[in-house]
Amino acid sequence: MLNNVLGELRGVRVPDRRPYPKEMRELVIQMILNGGIEAVKKQQINILRAQKQFPSLKKWLGQNLTLGNIRPLRQTGNQRSEREIKGEALYQLALYKAIKPHAYLYEVKAYLHDRFPNSHPYSDSQIVRAEKRLGLSRKASSQTTKEAYTPTNLAYRKMYWERNYPLGIASERTDDMIDIDEAGFKLKSGDRSFGKVVREFRCNIRGQYKTGVPGSRHRVVFRAPYWSCDGAIEYVFNTIHTYLEMDDGSHLEDANDLTNKTNLIIASMGSFRRYFLHVGFQDN
Repeated sequence: MLNNVLGELRGVRVPDRRPYPKEMRELVIQMILNGGIEAVKKQQINILRAQKQFPSLKKWLGQNLTLGNIRPLRQTGNQRSEREIKGEALYQLALYKAIKPHAYLYEVKAYLHDRFPNSHPYSDSQIVRAEKRLGLSRKASSQTTKEAYTPTNLAYRKMYWERNYPLGIASERTDDMIDIDEAGFKLKSGDRSFGKVVREFRCNIRGQYKTGVPGSRHRVVFRAPYWSCDGAIEYVFNTIHTYLEMDDGSHLEDANDLTNKTNLIIASMGSFRRYFLHVGFQDN
């Protein structure tokens, strides 16, 4: 029987990549079940292996044990077909993530199953793959206070972006803009708030007291309250903070070291134009 099957097999596998016939599959599995792996260690089979005309047994054995059959699988690039989120379900997923971007995976799964109760619940991997197809990526949460959404502050924001000076910045060139805010950077290694001296003496340390005197001819337009995401300088601060966090800080001993390090970071950042474009300024 082996000779008959092998004779029919010659010239079939290589040219058109068709699957091995049913008889060949059943014969190989039967040989292994009856005689173990030694049953397929024959000279005829070794010759076929050398000619790449004998199948890989592990896949057939695994399929026979898990599925109970050795029927040929549909050719999908060695990947079995998977049920994906598409159509109306994909639209609902996109809508839900747009409304609730902070939703956990189990909440997304519950929402989809509630929308489509007659379908089997989607798996975690199916939801993750669908989110990738939608172009979603994981990001740190960015919170906007509820006071930002009061009618007054929403009106201020609309006026800031859509009206001309002095009410807004719609008529201003991006190259003429200067965004101003305040920020603080801590230097823990330079903290000298405490020390040890004898009881009769002060734990004194010398320092500098600086004050600035503003004076310029710049025109000022205030951003809407609580809408820090409209300020390019906020993203500059975040970039500086990130660079400082990436540094171990072991060589920063005092305020001068921190100032020098911060200046080096700012100098390496180049033009701030991209920060203005990121928050919504026009490329003019």
